[in-house]
Amino acid sequence: MAQGKKFNYKVERAADDALQYMMNKQFDIAFEIATINLKKKNKHPVFLFVKSIEALLQGDESSFRAQFDNLFKLSSARYTDYYNFGVFFQQHKLDNLAVECLSKCVELKRDFFEGQEQLGNSIYFLGEYESALGAYSAALELRPKNKTLIMRAGECCSKLGYDTDGLAYYQSLLLDHPRDSDVRTGFASCLIRLGRESEAVAFLGKDIDQSYEPEKDYYVLSLISYKTSKLHAALKFAAKAYEINSDYLPVLKLYGAVLGRLNIHGLAIDILKKALEKDPDDPEVLFNCGNSYQGITEIDQAREYYLECLGHDPEYYLAFNNLGFGYNFQGNIEKAKECYGIAMELAPSREDFHSNLLFTILHEKNSSPEDHLREARLWQSKHAIPIDERVQAYKFNTNEVKKLRIGYISGDFGDHVAAYYWLPVAQHHDRDRYDIFLYSQKPREDDSSGKIKIEIEKVCDKIRDVSNLSDKELCEQIVDDQIHILIDLSGHTAGGRLRALSYKPAPVQASYIGYPATTGLDSIDYYISQPFSVPLEHEDLFSEKLAHIAGCTSYSVRPGAEKIESKKLPYKENGFITFANFNRAGKVTAECMRAWGQILQQVPNSKLMLKINRLDEDDFTNDFYECLDDLGVERGRLILRTRSDFLLYLEEINEFDLGLDPFPYNGASTSLDLFYMGRSFVSLTKGRAFHENIGTSLLKFFGQEEMIVSSVEKYIERAVWAANNMAVLEENRLKLRSFFLTEVAGGGAKVCASLERAMDVMWKRYCKGDNVDHITLDDSER
Repeated sequence: MAQGKKFNYKVERAADDALQYMMNKQFDIAFEIATINLKKKNKHPVFLFVKSIEALLQGDESSFRAQFDNLFKLSSARYTDYYNFGVFFQQHKLDNLAVECLSKCVELKRDFFEGQEQLGNSIYFLGEYESALGAYSAALELRPKNKTLIMRAGECCSKLGYDTDGLAYYQSLLLDHPRDSDVRTGFASCLIRLGRESEAVAFLGKDIDQSYEPEKDYYVLSLISYKTSKLHAALKFAAKAYEINSDYLPVLKLYGAVLGRLNIHGLAIDILKKALEKDPDDPEVLFNCGNSYQGITEIDQAREYYLECLGHDPEYYLAFNNLGFGYNFQGNIEKAKECYGIAMELAPSREDFHSNLLFTILHEKNSSPEDHLREARLWQSKHAIPIDERVQAYKFNTNEVKKLRIGYISGDFGDHVAAYYWLPVAQHHDRDRYDIFLYSQKPREDDSSGKIKIEIEKVCDKIRDVSNLSDKELCEQIVDDQIHILIDLSGHTAGGRLRALSYKPAPVQASYIGYPATTGLDSIDYYISQPFSVPLEHEDLFSEKLAHIAGCTSYSVRPGAEKIESKKLPYKENGFITFANFNRAGKVTAECMRAWGQILQQVPNSKLMLKINRLDEDDFTNDFYECLDDLGVERGRLILRTRSDFLLYLEEINEFDLGLDPFPYNGASTSLDLFYMGRSFVSLTKGRAFHENIGTSLLKFFGQEEMIVSSVEKYIERAVWAANNMAVLEENRLKLRSFFLTEVAGGGAKVCASLERAMDVMWKRYCKGDNVDHITLDDSER
């Protein structure tokens, strides 16, 4: 009401009613009141405001804007009117308009506390934290002890990176609110961002059970541990918070994520589903739920969650990446490539997505090793650091080095097959001549990993968790450790850190065991392998120089396997031949399926045992059934088994007579497991790529050359021949196991000695300033 005008009770009452109806979203009644009063020329600011909102709701933004702007020209509008308009816009999440109204409100009355407070809130929700902090500071001048405002000011400081100031705000509250969990966790969070995690942990741990809402304190403790990869500690704190308040949403989300990281997927799924009941639209929770389903190889179920995640956030690139993994696992290589491609478009700097694509290319039917090399070189051009940013000087004098420091870097120091290849070698290092450093990129804290990690820790002088280090920080750590030869065990597989290695943190770097192809990096000097796996004639497929070592490979079965006996081939007892493939579906191409179906055609009553993800039909199983239907082979001749623990898996090998190696990507550890259990297999060598000749290499080493073929037609013929010569396979059964135990599981010392000789050659060449060149067995024996 303008100064000097009479107070009109009816008009003011009508204005109050209209505003209340607006707040309650009863817009039609409010519009009617405003229309009636405006016809009576009662141009009250509220009626004009209501009519502007009517235009806005009708989609007439220009009319709305004109009417709304006129409001600010009215001399009759009071600061309370602008306050009410601002609160209305806040309720409808139109904070940009709320800011206009509330700014006018405090302009008219600067000492209006509620106006300053709500102005700060709207600016905060718009993400303009510096301006919000200014509004909160103005409000605090009016009420310096207001707890809510002090906490909001502290939050603004945290958003802006002013953590010292934020800490001061929270600290000012602790004296009067020592048990308030929001104050305690806000204070601790500032300490964390200041790099004072240990102080934060000590602070929260003190009198934690006397805080008003201890689940919040335990949540932050869990979050601290989770972010520093202390997963068991994170689990303990999250479980305690959940015990106190099983409905606290942040804990449900974090607890589920921690459980998933620790491979406790069943409970993780239960907890995450509970979180989704409260917040069904959170992309991160949907993503984590998908991860746990993928962790138990429920790939189709995982895919549903990833797709739902993308429905809420179409640019959630991690979901596209994991969809790619699932499709690859099921053998749908084209879909896998498509998903990885989208992930790379959304996050072009994520070199791990590009590595996943590289690994997938190895599974393509028509892909060549030259294709892989080209893509690997493209990886280098996109992700490797420039040559002039590489390490220029190392912190040692080569003339003073008496004992070589060997570094191994991997994401698989735990219950992963790569560890069972590497450990038998590492156990035989001459510790008088070599110091062994391990750099663990992907901590594995599940129970199975805990057992093998005890053995891993015995073979090294120092093990570092580097999962939270940036590439630059990892490089600096390796340089500080004065590593002379750094050996990468991951390549382009999960947990690889090739970008860090592109800094050249060690003067000599090599790739070994973990990846069956070139890395494509100029900073990796050598690719270590056996000559019959990667002969010198294949040097053009590698950016690295080849370093040959003796033997075939080293590999040990998991603890408990020694109790699993190799049983006689079951063909006599069954009355039919049982073929099998226990490799993952991603290695089984359509050409494989057809060849296996034709084998069943030609060997009457024979059956094929497969390991699959789930017994209810998935895409892989359906594709196989369609292939059999096309060939006229009964579906019942497939024996389907789900994934199982390692010891049961070994027992299941006893249930078949002959393995069928997939192509073009052959089996590796699965084939060695077959040999351990006394089973041979037919393998097709198709090209020059390492992964296409793994089966050939192993069969040659085990003296099973007759099982190697060079075409699909001969593959089928050889399987049929074997079915008619089971007595020969039975005669070799125990010989295969014996050879495995002596030459593979027991061959670590021989392989290690040859590896050490090769490393000595690498080091001598570096010290002399010689160019990097191939290392043959003759070179390392000199």
